[in-house]
Amino acid sequence: MSNTGRMNAASQSNSPTQEYQSRRDAYHSEEKLLEKRANNIANYRGLSALLFFVILLVEQSTDNPVLPLILIGFLALVLWHRKVKKNLRLCKKRIQYYQGCLDRLQGEWQQQPGGLNNKDKSHPYTDALDIFGPHSLFQLLCTATTESGKHTLASWLKKAASTEEILARQGAVAELKPQVSFRESLYLIGKDIKDELHPKSLEAWGQARSGLSAGISKTLAVFVVLLTITFLASLPLALMGITVAPLLICFVLQVLVRLGMNNYIMQTMEPLFEKNQALTIVSALIEHVENHEFHDKKLHALKTALAVDNTPAAQKIKQLANLSEWFYAEKNQLFLPIAIALGWGPLFALRINHWRTQCGSKITLWLDSVGEIEALLALANFAYENPRGHFPQFVDDPKGLSGRQLSHPLLSAHKAVCNDIRLDEQRQILVVSGSNMSGKSTYLRTVGVNVVLAQAGSVVLADALRLSPVWLGATMDVQDSIQEGKSRFYAEISKIKSIIDLTDKAQQAGARVLFLLDELLHGTNSIDRKKGAELIIDAFLEKAAFGMITTHDLVLTQYHQAVIHNVHFTDEFDGGQLQFDYSLREGVVTHSNAMHIIKNLGIGPQ
Repeated sequence: MSNTGRMNAASQSNSPTQEYQSRRDAYHSEEKLLEKRANNIANYRGLSALLFFVILLVEQSTDNPVLPLILIGFLALVLWHRKVKKNLRLCKKRIQYYQGCLDRLQGEWQQQPGGLNNKDKSHPYTDALDIFGPHSLFQLLCTATTESGKHTLASWLKKAASTEEILARQGAVAELKPQVSFRESLYLIGKDIKDELHPKSLEAWGQARSGLSAGISKTLAVFVVLLTITFLASLPLALMGITVAPLLICFVLQVLVRLGMNNYIMQTMEPLFEKNQALTIVSALIEHVENHEFHDKKLHALKTALAVDNTPAAQKIKQLANLSEWFYAEKNQLFLPIAIALGWGPLFALRINHWRTQCGSKITLWLDSVGEIEALLALANFAYENPRGHFPQFVDDPKGLSGRQLSHPLLSAHKAVCNDIRLDEQRQILVVSGSNMSGKSTYLRTVGVNVVLAQAGSVVLADALRLSPVWLGATMDVQDSIQEGKSRFYAEISKIKSIIDLTDKAQQAGARVLFLLDELLHGTNSIDRKKGAELIIDAFLEKAAFGMITTHDLVLTQYHQAVIHNVHFTDEFDGGQLQFDYSLREGVVTHSNAMHIIKNLGIGPQ
């Protein structure tokens, strides 16, 4: 069995922490061996060079037959040293990768990209549930290295997929979950992308056309090639002093062609400027996927999509990367006159446009496929690192949401407290009361984030979760806006209204709205809060929505309807200190801790 095979087999029996530590330590050992080997080779190389020059100095001649052997040995040592250093760099990257995995398991993952460009206060739930930004779900999940991968994962977290698509993703995630080595390899390949490929601009470039017909392009190519051949044939005549006229005529014509095609060349090449390194890496990523064996139907379909006329996509993208690299060689000012004389720019621009005609329409499919595989790998990595996670069950009938022992994925395992959830026709709305800091908001976020994970195709952190098709909406930490002239109360009502407006669209799509309202109408007086809350609850019930409301105001717990159910969180005083167990209980909270907190902070008579 190969080393990778043994590692994959071991990964299925070890815990994630044990597996990552084992691999990191193994690469640490390999690193020491490679460093020792590199130092030894460097010493041998230095000795061989010293021996070479000593023999030259002593004999004052190059006739010694040993010298060529020493030189060959020296060159072999140089190549060997280069290979060992390359392996050493790769080994260090692997150590960093697994150390990063261990850090993530310890809750230290905030150095990952947070997807800030996806933050949107108008979105029904992403801002409220910390899906994007610092300390976000995206930051925890994202292991993608390409823009396509990050974009795909973000889109999955922003919008629920169909049940059919969710089940397909679950199958792919289940197959990828134990494949630690595959995830490592893809991550290390993509990690070195310096100049990001922006999918939209590259897709637009691939679908655009140059404006030149195939016939004109071919005629121009033939003309430039003939000029280049004539120029090269005239070069000996000029060097021998016979005539320079043909050489000058060819050069002037090449300059005129270049000037005439300048706009064409710029339109063709501008989106590819300094992107050949990224294209090369993307081709390596795709090649790694193409060479990997998949059994899952969705993964196999994604792999199959990476081909053009039975030619692997990696090969095609590598061609584009090479053509781009050759074209931009003329950026060297010393080479520019030669490039003009050889028709360098026009020829490579025409060749790249020919590539675009053949393969440009496939760029979107290729980038989407790579992005989807990276997003699936991110979910598979999350599933692997959270062994208690389970795939949720989806039901088409409107039976709501039920789950056992849900925990929040952004909380470390030793801090997270698990709680159950049940919303159905008899418990359409949960009113969650509780004292300050007792866990009400975290409970709503726990439910919301697990629903987001479920609808993205991920495992959820629960012993079991069962849900019908839902459209999620949430209000938490709503802030006022000085720039927009909106108070906190107005901002909250506007957000709630937008969630109510979702209900009609959700019903048309065969779903129901699941709303999570934290500290409902906290920004107004208790009388208006009660009346307003009742109006809001009635509006949601009328639209067959279901959800959860947290409150400090016990008046809201007294709005009795058959489908409204009260639960609460509480605290205890122990030695004058507040103690929380963050466990959900039935009924309405029976006491408050506000006065204790105020006095404990030294405000008022003690």
